Amino acid sequence: MWFVWFNVAGFTLKAPSKAANQDRILLQDQILEGGSATAARGLTCRCFVADGIAGTRAGEVASTFVLEQIRARLALPPPDGGAGLSTLLEAINVEIIAHTRDAPTPSAQEPPW
Repeated sequence: MWFVWFNVAGFTLKAPSKAANQDRILLQDQILEGGSATAARGLTCRCFVADGIAGTRAGEVASTFVLEQIRARLALPPPDGGAGLSTLLEAINVEIIAHTRDAPTPSAQEPPW
């Protein structure tokens, strides 16, 4: 029997020209907002990247929300025999869209984040 061991590192930082870092990384169960982290050597690895779409309002809120939802839902037993990752991400996307529709937007020129 063969085993594959994972050694994973994540790194993110604010670009010098940007006011804030909107990108987030989920590495195992840790959400990284800046700097770096490594995962302990293991047989499984969960790593997701959420791009905050620089220049849009509250991109860091959206990217953190997505990763928090992924982390929480992956911790639960899968419903009805297990939903695939694409189904999980589609459900989270629906929640973000619903939230942006309910949130007030300062002007029609600005994105709803």
